[in-house]
Amino acid sequence: MLNACLVCSNTSSEHRCERCSCICSASQDCLIHLLLGVDSIQTKLAELMLQKLIIYESDKQLSSEIAGDVNMPRLIVNQFRWLDNIVDSKKLLDTIWEVLEALSTLDFKRELICCIPEIIDDDQHSSVAVKLGEMLLQDGELTVPLLDTMSNLQLEAGLLDEVRERVMSIVASCEMEDLPVVVKFILQSVATEKPEKALLVISELREKLDFENFVPPSSSEQTQTQPAGSRGCECLILDAIKTSACFFKVVSDAWFKVTTATIVITCRRGDGSDRNLTGAVVSPCRR
Repeated sequence: MLNACLVCSNTSSEHRCERCSCICSASQDCLIHLLLGVDSIQTKLAELMLQKLIIYESDKQLSSEIAGDVNMPRLIVNQFRWLDNIVDSKKLLDTIWEVLEALSTLDFKRELICCIPEIIDDDQHSSVAVKLGEMLLQDGELTVPLLDTMSNLQLEAGLLDEVRERVMSIVASCEMEDLPVVVKFILQSVATEKPEKALLVISELREKLDFENFVPPSSSEQTQTQPAGSRGCECLILDAIKTSACFFKVVSDAWFKVTTATIVITCRRGDGSDRNLTGAVVSPCRR
C-alpha cells in the first residue's frame, strides 16, 4: 500500500472528462507528496516517512516484501523534492541528522544527504556545511554525495575556506574513483576567489595529486600493470581540470602559472637519451 502512495499515478484519457482534460495531465502526483504540501500535517508526516527508512533498513524481509525491486529509499526521499513550502525546515533537518546517525546502509545515506539542499532555508547553509564537512572526515565512503551536496550550498568566504581545507586534506587519502569529484569541488570553490588565492589553492592541489601516472606508458608491460579503472579515473580527473579551466578564467590562469615552471621537463631514459614532456598538467620527475 505504501509503495502505491509513493509513485505517481497515471490517468487514462478515457477516465478524464472533456472539460478538465486541458488542465489534468496523464501523470498525477503521488499521494504522499500531495499530503506533504498540506502545512498542518507536513512536519509529522515528514518525520514518519524518514523513520520508515530506519524500519526498512532494520527489517530486510519487510523491505523486500513492500518494495520488491523498487528503490524504496529513493522513493521516500523524492517526496521532499520540489515542495512549494517547508513549514519547519529546522525540525526536519534535525530529524534527518538523527536518521543519518541511525542508518548504516550507504545507499540510504546517499539518498538522504543529496536531498538536503532542497529542504533547508538559506540561513541554514552555513551550519549544514559545517556538519557535512565533519562527516566528510569521518566517512570516506560518502565523499561523493557530501561534496555534491556542499556544492549546492551558498557559503561565506571564511566558511568556504574552512570547507575547502577539509576537502583538500582528503585528496591524498580518498579513493581513486572519488578524486574527480574532489578535484572538481576544489576548483569550483576558487572560481570566485582572487587570483592570488586561486594560485595558492591550485598549487597545493597540484602538490597533492600524483600526476606521474598520467604520463602515457612507454611499453605494453606498463599498460598491463596499470588497472583499467585507474586509467579511467585519471582521465576523469584531467577532464575536471580542463572543464574548470575552460569555464573559469581565474582557474585557467592559476593552472598556467603553476605549470609554467615545469612546462618542459627533461627525463633521463634508460638508453641515455632525453625526452621533453609538455602538457597542461605535468609532475616533476624523480631524480
